[in-house]
Amino acid sequence: MRLLAPAKINLYLQILKKRKDGYHSLETIFQTISLYDEIELKETKEKVPRFSLKVIQNGSQLTQGCPPDQKNLVWKAAEHFFKEFNLNKSCEIILKKKIPIEAGLGGGSSDAAATLKGLAQLFLKSSYSSFKIQSKLIRCASKLGADVPFFLKGGCALGKGIGEKISAITPAPKFWCVIVKPEIGCSTKEAYAWWDETRQKKGLKLTENSNINIMINSLIKQKGRKAWSLCIKNSFEDVVLSKIPELKKCKQEILSQGAESACLSGSGSAFFGIVSSKKVGEEVKKKLLHSYQNVWLVQSL
Repeated sequence: MRLLAPAKINLYLQILKKRKDGYHSLETIFQTISLYDEIELKETKEKVPRFSLKVIQNGSQLTQGCPPDQKNLVWKAAEHFFKEFNLNKSCEIILKKKIPIEAGLGGGSSDAAATLKGLAQLFLKSSYSSFKIQSKLIRCASKLGADVPFFLKGGCALGKGIGEKISAITPAPKFWCVIVKPEIGCSTKEAYAWWDETRQKKGLKLTENSNINIMINSLIKQKGRKAWSLCIKNSFEDVVLSKIPELKKCKQEILSQGAESACLSGSGSAFFGIVSSKKVGEEVKKKLLHSYQNVWLVQSL
């Protein structure tokens, strides 16, 4: 069985307040895009619940960055699945990576969600779509990471809390965008630490309020890609760009080559640039490949 695990971008991301548990409340608009990892699942003959994991990138097996062990979210997803459903089954899992790591594109979370869905389809078959099974999958996903539940359905959705509270919204119009991943990466943990440090130095007040619902209602009324393109925002961007100056150059280059707007995705370090058409996107991608190795032209899903 093969499943595609799509990347995501954040069309909007606002950090609101640091919680008592140390996490940050936020509001974000997730959007899946047509850049994919691939998950292969194959049932094996062992009669005890076990699995093996291989991670492949560009035809070679990976051991660094995305190791095939307990640190990998795919491994953790399989562990949670077999425990939740109490199945005496076994399987082989192959993860083919294309989504870059430390990019803010959600590759690990999407891989975990695809693994949960694939294992359910492989072993639970006809009962996969039942409410009970779906509820258990959501419970497993919630234990794996804040945005893993979003990837169980994908598309365009509003995320609140730490990103785990997902609600449907009227989706953004279909659009094309270029994705650029600079060589340097940025971990989510680092980005939040920088954001806290900057807030404290500048004496910025935290808030529990945002205007995201007003903004979404306004965008629905206006319709059209251009309205959404003009409203993209990310609280991480100024902080991350101040700490990693070469990323500022990346954003400027995306805009100068013809994108309507450009923004950091998640905590970075990847950027997305919304373009007016596929044809324009192909030209922008061609120009950016002179400066960056990892550039993709993708469509919203």
